[in-house]
Amino acid sequence: MAAVPQLRNLLRSKVKRDLGIGIALAVVASVTYKITVNDVRIKTYEDFHRNYDAKAHYGRMIKAGVFQSIRSDGSVTAEDWK
Repeated sequence: MAAVPQLRNLLRSKVKRDLGIGIALAVVASVTYKITVNDVRIKTYEDFHRNYDAKAHYGRMIKAGVFQSIRSDGSVTAEDWK
């Protein structure tokens, strides 16, 4: 004799199972992203800020002529202060 198919509460049982699988996959994806992307990014930023010298970078920008009111030798142009 063939088994009788379950029709009562079928949607409820499928939703419980699918919701559990969905939540588990979301947690696994979140943890994987945190470990592979976010932690590496945080470590890279920490290394950059540990070794960054703002004064040396400012001096390089002055010598490169980035600022309009400061000459490459570091003196301030007089026409901007009139």
